[in-house]
Amino acid sequence: MARGTEGRLARAYGQALFLACDPVQLDLVAAQLDDVGRLFRENPDLQEALISRTVTPEQKMILMRALSDRLGWAQSVTNILLILAERGRFVIFEQLVGAFNQSVREFRNLLSVNVAVARQLSHQEENDLVERLRRSVNASLSVSISVEPNILGGLVLRTGDKVFDASMRTRLRRMEASLVASSL
Repeated sequence: MARGTEGRLARAYGQALFLACDPVQLDLVAAQLDDVGRLFRENPDLQEALISRTVTPEQKMILMRALSDRLGWAQSVTNILLILAERGRFVIFEQLVGAFNQSVREFRNLLSVNVAVARQLSHQEENDLVERLRRSVNASLSVSISVEPNILGGLVLRTGDKVFDASMRTRLRRMEASLVASSL
């Protein structure tokens, strides 16, 4: 399956799961999806069985039902896992979880922003940055800040599939490209 197709399928399944959930269950479903993901990561044999073509869809569905009964997953979580088992699409599970979580954030008007900076910010600088971001968008924010020294200076904002790159590294690359192009 091509990468673009996987992404579209994951978004469709994540959105379908979101629509199937009662709004009061969103946190429960999100937590259970995280638990399922952890279960898969901690049990590589289980993950291999679920993506293997030699294990039949029926066997995968039996396994999912047994795990659901034992671990008490919500019906919507069980249903999406059964669909993935039936259609042989466990390879998109992590992307599906991301799409589901994105739908929940949009429903709650919560914008998740990842900010990469070149150095550790002081508490005051961090608060100022978050406050500036809050004023520039009409949504509640969930901001995570990471230090990436390779950006040299400035910052890189990521939200969903959008990136705003105001790093020195990018500015220097653009300047280099411009100089090379003008010298030709």
